[in-house]
Amino acid sequence: MNLLKTIHKILKEETEGDDIVKVTPDDIYHYAKIMSGNLQGLSKVPAYRGKKLVVVGKLDLSDFPKVKNLGPIIEVTGGLDISDTEIASLEGVKTHGYVRDYNSKMYRIRITKIEAEIRAKAQSRRESGEWDDITDGYNAKARALFEYLKGRDDLQDRPENLQEKIDELEDRKSQLEQMQAQLDDNSEEYDRLEGQIAAVETEIEELNDGKFGDVYDLIPDGNMYGLASFQSKLPESLNEEYFIGTEREVERAFEDYWEQYVNDVGVEGFSEWVIKDNLDEDRLRSDIEDVYENDIRDNPESYLDESDRELSSSQEEEIQRLEREKDELEELNDGNEETTDRISEIESEIEEINDSPEGDFKEEAIEYKIADTVDYYMNNYDEYFSNMGSSIGDYLDKDSLVEYLVNNEDYGQMSSYDSSYDTERFNDKLYYIFRHN
Repeated sequence: MNLLKTIHKILKEETEGDDIVKVTPDDIYHYAKIMSGNLQGLSKVPAYRGKKLVVVGKLDLSDFPKVKNLGPIIEVTGGLDISDTEIASLEGVKTHGYVRDYNSKMYRIRITKIEAEIRAKAQSRRESGEWDDITDGYNAKARALFEYLKGRDDLQDRPENLQEKIDELEDRKSQLEQMQAQLDDNSEEYDRLEGQIAAVETEIEELNDGKFGDVYDLIPDGNMYGLASFQSKLPESLNEEYFIGTEREVERAFEDYWEQYVNDVGVEGFSEWVIKDNLDEDRLRSDIEDVYENDIRDNPESYLDESDRELSSSQEEEIQRLEREKDELEELNDGNEETTDRISEIESEIEEINDSPEGDFKEEAIEYKIADTVDYYMNNYDEYFSNMGSSIGDYLDKDSLVEYLVNNEDYGQMSSYDSSYDTERFNDKLYYIFRHN
């Protein structure tokens, strides 16, 4: 019974697999060139007729801009790139790797939907007059940025209900594209919808032809270094990103910018002289002291001369004995030549003992050597770093460096677009404006 079940299962799997053919990416590229990108035509190739195709490997169709769908392909075992194609949907296609779709029709449909949602929220703000109160700090920034862009781009006031008309057309376009994505790209209905989409796009272009705009065409975009950030949907600055703040806010943002920069880049982004001018010298001196005080005290003979020793206790006792003998001889004062010679010998012996101390090294000599060594390595810290296996970056005083940069660099550094900034006076207050992209 079990054997019969097993045989039946095998036969069933083989039967179910009869309509699936595994192909290579090169097979697809070959037919895509022959068929001018019409992969639906794969179903007419004798070897694939009535079959479902599984592409084994990565499939890159970005060089075939006329491709509208994957035809009988139901699976790609690797990554799939449909960038720059007219593929509107991957419904029914299984992938096992990345999917890239930049500038494909599927991408454009998705972006259109996102843009429609963004503009709908902007319209809601416009209708509610959310930014009309210019005493509010955030509203004032939005309006200051709009005045700046309006003056730069020579914008005109938006006609009444213009945005509503554009939003309606954008919604209509999105609906048509979604309907079209469900159709066979060779059908008459597909072509009919294509014509409708083109007509809607023309209407949108005509409505946008004038340089119209208002403050609500600025889209809130979080913040940059703590400053209010906006993305423009105005015609002449479309999708450009800006951040804006008062002078006091910019001062704080500039400090935050350099703190973040120093933390991210470290010493690699600065000249050596800048690092040297902003060393944490107190910490460096303390570390040098710790290292060499311990080493000098543990191994004084490696650093000090023998003359830096103190007399040993036995040497001091010997000197005391010799001095007593000398005193006794001097008290005799008998003028005897032997006495005089002995006194001279004693003085020489005492001098020899003092010249060859055998005790511990003097504390003042140790302290002087420690101080002298610390001073040497503070002036030659590259040698110290080499000895310790450390680097100058380990002793960077980040606070000092940030303060130096804040005091010596220009606010424009915060602009990743052109390293500059502009100002706009609005409602008797000066605002600093930076472009991010």
